[in-house]
Amino acid sequence: MGSANAKIFTATIQFAGNLTATSSNTACATVSPSTASPSILKVNARQAFAALATVKPFDNGTKSATFTVTPVGAGNCTITITDKKGGTATVAVTVILSPGGNVYVTQWGPYANGTGGVPGVYEILAAGGYTTVNTINSGPLFTEPLGVSLDGSGNLFVGGYGYNGGNAPVFELLAAGGYTTVNSLGSGFYAPAGVAPDANDNVFVADSGNHQVKEMFAAGGYTTITPIGSGFAYPIGVALDATGNVFVGDSGGGSTGAVYEIVAAGGYTNVKTLGSGFAHPYGVAVDGNDNVYVADTGTSAVYEITAASGYTAVNTLGSGFLNPEGVAVDGSGNVYVADSNNNAVKEMLAVGGSIPASPTIVSLGSGFFNFPTAIALQNPAVPSIMRYHGKTRKSR
Repeated sequence: MGSANAKIFTATIQFAGNLTATSSNTACATVSPSTASPSILKVNARQAFAALATVKPFDNGTKSATFTVTPVGAGNCTITITDKKGGTATVAVTVILSPGGNVYVTQWGPYANGTGGVPGVYEILAAGGYTTVNTINSGPLFTEPLGVSLDGSGNLFVGGYGYNGGNAPVFELLAAGGYTTVNSLGSGFYAPAGVAPDANDNVFVADSGNHQVKEMFAAGGYTTITPIGSGFAYPIGVALDATGNVFVGDSGGGSTGAVYEIVAAGGYTNVKTLGSGFAHPYGVAVDGNDNVYVADTGTSAVYEITAASGYTAVNTLGSGFLNPEGVAVDGSGNVYVADSNNNAVKEMLAVGGSIPASPTIVSLGSGFFNFPTAIALQNPAVPSIMRYHGKTRKSR
């Protein structure tokens, strides 16, 4: 799912007495709590991959306070923190929804057995009811792409996977100019599959053939690459939650696979196993409530692992899939599936923000696809705080 670039605003101010926090436009963003009593406040607004921005204080050893700024809808607003003597800290916030709901799909083929279509990267336009499919790139670089995602600027990242016998990079297709510019990012991958850019444009990669998950850093032009976590067999899918935790669909290679979480806190060293009952999980996605969605090609099913259960409860969503490889979720709870061996891209329609027991399932793209492998959405699961800046005025 798409996400904007994160920025950090920091201001330190000596306050007197209780603080009052207000938002100039609660339809844009809210702030809580409404009052607090620190003596020195450090405002730190951070938007981490399409979720919450937190305004945190500097704890001077005696008092502290925390204000949380939550995006609500598209618009502009100002968060103002005021003390009793007129000292203020303000954060100007812009909340942006992605400019559309287009769906991006990678596809493999053709094969000698007749399966597979024209390989490449495609866009299904939301306008017109998801009937129009545009070819973004079906050139020789994209013979077996497996993994697609967008950053906050609409640039596409694609795992090269089968290109050049697996010695493939991650490709970046720049939105400016209509995706005609293609950059090769990183080195040392073998069959890179799932990709997920974070709020700072660093890109997490499922480096399948090397049995690793890696982070490519935007600073320096994606030349610095660091493995994170350990113990993976054949990771295919990656996704991020609001706080930077990395979720991995590990297909298991020749054995039974699993879904993992690589915890951001502590520097991506702690790896947790989520749910159970999977065979060969491929694509993963995360919604605004941190529920994890899994396309399990081995059981021909799509699953939801619920955050409220501590990631122990696994729900089966919909039916009729055949070796699905990609999954995505939008802000309304609709779930999109690259239903690979049914040669279709499908949408399961949510009711009240969740998928019902017997959901309506519709096909997108008017029968165009033949072995789609991965899927991404232009619209994020939740509104994003995209830009913010601030200033302070000391108490008199």
